[in-house]
Amino acid sequence: MVNLSFPAKFYTEPSKYGYTHHQSNPKNYPQVIGCARWWWYYALNLCNETYQQTGKGLSQVTLDRVLPKLKKSQETAWLKECDLIVFQSTTLNLTKAFKNFFEKRAKYPRFKSYHKKQSCQYPQDCQVVDNGVKIP
Repeated sequence: MVNLSFPAKFYTEPSKYGYTHHQSNPKNYPQVIGCARWWWYYALNLCNETYQQTGKGLSQVTLDRVLPKLKKSQETAWLKECDLIVFQSTTLNLTKAFKNFFEKRAKYPRFKSYHKKQSCQYPQDCQVVDNGVKIP
C-alpha cells in the first residue's frame, strides 16, 4: 500500500485554474479564502505593531497562540467556521515571508490585493476521489 501526501491549494475560481472538486465538498471556498486573507492582514498588522513598540518580531508559535483568543471573541466568532489548518498554513507563510525578507531574498511582506489571485492552503487531509479532490 502506497500513501500519497500532497498539499492542496485552492482558488476562488476553480474552473479557471483547472481544478475539479468532489460534489460532497462544501461550497464555502470564498469564505475560507476570506478567513485566510483576514488572518494574514491581522497577523501582519500585529507583527508590524509589535516591532514598532518593542523592536522584536513575533514567532509562528506566538501568532498561533493569538488565534484561539480571537475565535472566542464575539466580534471574530465567525473564524470558528474555518479549519485551523488553513490559519496555521497562513501563519507559516507569513513567517516564511519575514524570514525571506530578513535574508534579503524577498521584499517586505505586504497586504494582499482583493483583485488578484486569491488562495488558501489545505496541507493535510486532502484526498483524490474519482476525478476530483476532496478537502476537509
